[in-house]
Amino acid sequence: MVSVRGLTSPPSNWQVSGVPFTCMMNVISDTAKPTILDKHVDLSGKAFARLRSSRERWLRVDDYYNPGPIQFFGSASSLITITVLEEQNDMMERLQKVFARLSEIKRVCRVGYSDDVLDAALLGLTSLSQILDKLARGRRH
Repeated sequence: MVSVRGLTSPPSNWQVSGVPFTCMMNVISDTAKPTILDKHVDLSGKAFARLRSSRERWLRVDDYYNPGPIQFFGSASSLITITVLEEQNDMMERLQKVFARLSEIKRVCRVGYSDDVLDAALLGLTSLSQILDKLARGRRH
């Protein structure tokens, strides 16, 4: 597959490279054949909900938006697809919830609180830390 970078620059500055299809392939254990996994549209996801909510407006107004392939450098690098935008927004909302929980733990675990409260927090956080470490190691393999 061909990859072209720097498309917002004059063509003489474009950088063309090739990406072997095998880099995008996974081996499915059932068939032991390499295949490129498809990505299905999550019909209950936020990105599709945003598109669905625009249907009526699209009957009256042209609202075409296509930043093209994701650009990592240059002036077009800040333009992203609606799907990526919604996924990032969802991740940020979940991170805010995690930080809110951590703030609550900091508020509750202070000098002067009972040993039971501190022991429960320590036990729960230690267990959570071990689970997250295991998940992170699994993603690296």
